Amino acid sequence: MSNELMSRLEGKVQEMVDTLELYRMENADLKVSNKELQTANEELQAAKSSLEEQQLEWEQKLTALIERFEQIESEDSNSEAEPSSSAETAPDKGGDADAAASDPGGLDSEGSDSGTTTYQAPSYDTPNQGY
Repeated sequence: MSNELMSRLEGKVQEMVDTLELYRMENADLKVSNKELQTANEELQAAKSSLEEQQLEWEQKLTALIERFEQIESEDSNSEAEPSSSAETAPDKGGDADAAASDPGGLDSEGSDSGTTTYQAPSYDTPNQGY
């Protein structure tokens, strides 16, 4: 009976040794995997940081452009106010003022030439019309 108990104990010890060896191999694999994931994480963090810097640069450039457009727009509105007041006091030069205002030849709604060309961007919410 004692040999039988000793054999069962030996079997259980061998089973525990095998399980422990499997856990050690799994642990080694997990360490390698963890190291690879840490490296990938560092690369992604660096890429994220780079993209955030690029985004910040683009935001700064766009903000500067918008400010410049607003400045140009305010300069245009200031310069349009002066010629329109003088156009109202100027005599009509042999023609209907309404016809001159509706003329698409570069005259604004007041009938004076502002010297600027307006651009109307195409609408992208309609289907392509053969452009």
